[in-house]
Order: sequence, then C-alpha cells, then structure tokens
Amino acid sequence: MGGQFSGRDRYNFSTDIFFLTHKAQNLGFRVCHENLVKLNQELARVQRQHRQDLVRKCYELINLKSLLRTFLLQASGGSFNETQNQLSAISQRYMSMKAAMLVPSYLETLMCFSATSSSWLIQVKSLIGTLKH
Repeated sequence: MGGQFSGRDRYNFSTDIFFLTHKAQNLGFRVCHENLVKLNQELARVQRQHRQDLVRKCYELINLKSLLRTFLLQASGGSFNETQNQLSAISQRYMSMKAAMLVPSYLETLMCFSATSSSWLIQVKSLIGTLKH
C-alpha cells in the first residue's frame, strides 16, 4: 500500500464514536444556542410592545383627546395584560434555557471533551507520522 490507508483502514469503531460524539455535541449545543438567540429576539420584540402598551396606558390615564387615544390603541394592537403575560412567559423560557446552557459542570465537561479530543488527534497524527518513517 505504500504508506497510504485504504478506505477500510481509515475508520474503525473508535473513529466512528469520536466523530459521532462530536457531531452529537455540536448539534445539541448549536440547536440550544439557536433557540436561545430566537428567544432573545422575541423577548426584545415583546419588551418593545410592552413599553408601547405602557405608554398607551399612561396616555389613557391622563385623558388625552380621543383622537390621539384612538390612534394609540390601534397602533399598539393587543391588550396590555396579554403583552405582559407574553413577556413573562418568554422571559422564563429564556432564563431557563440560558441557565441550562451555562451550568458549570456542562461547560467543564464540554471543555474536557474538546481538550481530550485534541490530545487524541495529536497522538493519532504522531503515530501516523511514526509509522510512515
């Protein structure tokens, strides 16, 4: 074979497990991160809506002219309590997901897994280099 590996020699159980574990870790963390980003965007949108509803309530309380009040009611679209409930629910989901992703033991395990993988890859590369000489 002259120092080259055939397709059969390249992959074995250890390499399959190595790549599958990395892929599973990547998919799991990436999906959680993407969901966290989407929740953050939705949270910002609902917070803006909530602020608009607060402004609308303030204008209602000081009895502005009915034309302005009607305009603000139409512009805000939706009730104040509904927006407040949305804000609360999204905030809870966001904080729960963020807390789950930032658990120190998870981050430590992730770091150890990456370091171990790097070390293993270096050892494999060194072994291949030794076998060629």
